[in-house]
Amino acid sequence: MTGLSSRGRRKLRGERVRLEEESEETTELNLIPYLDIVTNILMFLLLTSITVLAVGNIETLLPSYSQEASVSQKKADKDKPPLTLTVTITSKGFTVATSTGVLYENNIPDKLPTVPRNASGRYNYEGLQKVLVLLKRQNEKEQQAILAANPEIQYETVIGVMDVLRVGPDLKPLFPQVVFSGGIQ
Repeated sequence: MTGLSSRGRRKLRGERVRLEEESEETTELNLIPYLDIVTNILMFLLLTSITVLAVGNIETLLPSYSQEASVSQKKADKDKPPLTLTVTITSKGFTVATSTGVLYENNIPDKLPTVPRNASGRYNYEGLQKVLVLLKRQNEKEQQAILAANPEIQYETVIGVMDVLRVGPDLKPLFPQVVFSGGIQ
């Protein structure tokens, strides 16, 4: 058997080391280009979502449950109880109630809702506004109204009622402090 010379062995070892280095370099996965692509796509999606989405803010107030608020309010208006205006949106129309009771359609007892839908089936915002203007004339100092809606009521209808509650036809505020309440079933 012929042996390799030391020079031949060095040459073979060098070739083996070179091949091992090449195989190690080719098996590594370079993730940097993929991360660059993902980062660019995320930035693009964030920027387009900001420009496409319309974000709205509706200011509402939570009811206060402290005893101090109720005591001070009672001292201020001993003669007249608070209005406690509640507007409930149902599939039939708007039901308006106060601390004195439910307001009926055309003052006919047991005729609900207070403001029924139009003949075309649309909600009668003008009729609701007339009722609210009359209540505001009788209760000038009142600022708060409670809005309740059934779960099947569309969001646009709730926003429309809030607009009617807050501002009258003469652009003067009616009941600007709108508080949400759970709907009725």
